[in-house]
Amino acid sequence: MLSALAAALPGVAVAGVRACSSPGSVTACFVERCEVISDCARFAGRVVLTAAAAIVIVLAVVHEADACQGCGCRGGPGYRAPNGRCVSWAQIGRICGSPPTTHCAAEGPNAGADEAAQEGQRIQRLKDAAGKNDGAGE
Repeated sequence: MLSALAAALPGVAVAGVRACSSPGSVTACFVERCEVISDCARFAGRVVLTAAAAIVIVLAVVHEADACQGCGCRGGPGYRAPNGRCVSWAQIGRICGSPPTTHCAAEGPNAGADEAAQEGQRIQRLKDAAGKNDGAGE
């Protein structure tokens, strides 16, 4: 539509479409429009590259924000021991106690950590009792 309007009004630029300066010559008009198209193509290429760079930057920022942080992000119970290290599921009852916040700091706690701490404490009591009985009989 704009091209037709530009062709009807020689020498007048219509909404970014440049009319042919020599409307009688189809070849000259085609070459001139190709120059305009190549300018548009270069501009579009720049826009695409700029948009791609912006997308890469946004993805990098989002990835950094979603990066694994805290003791619970890689499948552990999600508690940090007093020594600064993350505790494992096997250690949570012995090191943190029950509830785990007794001696440890929560960092993205996972479901089941409280129950694991209770069970860990029960197992530790059984181990302690078995060790005391063995030592007392000798």
